[in-house]
Amino acid sequence: MKEKLEPILHVVLGALRDPEEMVRGAASFALGQFAEYLQPEIVSHYESVLPCILSALDDISDEVKEKSYYALAAFCENMSEEILPYLDPLMGKLLDPSKIVLSAIGSVASAAEQAFIPYAEKGFGLEFSELREYTHGFSSNIAEIMDGGFAQYLPRVVPLAFSSCNLDIGSAVDVDESDDESRNGFGGVSSDDEAHNEPRVRNISIRTGVLDEKAAATQALGMFALHTKTSYAQYPLCIAFLPSPSCFEEFGCN
Repeated sequence: MKEKLEPILHVVLGALRDPEEMVRGAASFALGQFAEYLQPEIVSHYESVLPCILSALDDISDEVKEKSYYALAAFCENMSEEILPYLDPLMGKLLDPSKIVLSAIGSVASAAEQAFIPYAEKGFGLEFSELREYTHGFSSNIAEIMDGGFAQYLPRVVPLAFSSCNLDIGSAVDVDESDDESRNGFGGVSSDDEAHNEPRVRNISIRTGVLDEKAAATQALGMFALHTKTSYAQYPLCIAFLPSPSCFEEFGCN
């Protein structure tokens, strides 16, 4: 297939414009497979492949879009500076909160290297907790690699970590408001008057995605302090990730 890649690509790229959804989906999946198994020859065709994948990302079919994101991630993973002319339109699509795909963003970042830096803070402007969580993890890894040299980035990354630590976890408590008789089934008679008078909690819900983000931010702060030492001393101790007093009251804690 490597020896006949050009005519094969001509057929597959044409199939991306087929009126049948199944054909377009199969073509997108085929491009992803080509990107995985026909290296390095497939990358040399980036000028014809990337624009077609970009167009397929706007397909009316969610299934075709999903396979196109797979094709994009697989294709970009083995690119380098060739991706630079396409970086802005790619990130314009990938940072859309309605269809964000972290695997594709990771592949683009790996290929673009330094050129990706302007987009690395940008994800915090989106209401996407998982992306912010992964960004904190990325910062933690970079701090570990750079050690004391990471101090120059503290003014940018520490406020972002603090902002995540201060997020509301979105806890909600569902209290049983039924009357006494229906609650205990014995006409309101209870052997424990104090327990009888307190409402019962039926359900507690917490936004686990935000908790994961706060945990990642907390870990990042620890890594910043560990590796930059005195440079981090100017920043206050962040305890904002602890539950608020109102949260304790909701759960009946003192």
